[in-house]
Amino acid sequence: MANTRLSMRKIRDVLRLTHDARLNTRQVALSLNISRSTVTNYQQRAERAGLSWPLPDDLTEEALEEELFPPLVCIEAPAKALPDFDYIYRELKTHKKFNLTLDQLWREYREQHADGYQ
Repeated sequence: MANTRLSMRKIRDVLRLTHDARLNTRQVALSLNISRSTVTNYQQRAERAGLSWPLPDDLTEEALEEELFPPLVCIEAPAKALPDFDYIYRELKTHKKFNLTLDQLWREYREQHADGYQ
């Protein structure tokens, strides 16, 4: 289960302590009672977003969140033909005594769909 995101107040404190107080990652983590990896994560996010300290006065919490956590871009994988699972079930059931295997049915599927799942 993923950890919950820190409040924007605490994230601002991470950036403030890192830049203003010039504390190292360990000291920031101890003072805010969070892990060092969390501190590093937020420092890297701020760096990738091009944020520097002090943050602009007009930067709202919502805008800061959008800068630090941009929406994920989903890349769709090319659609592949799924095996006909009903057909596989029927074939395995009807050809039980002929020792039909899933491997044989998979080979048949791959003959029909060369770019199919492997």
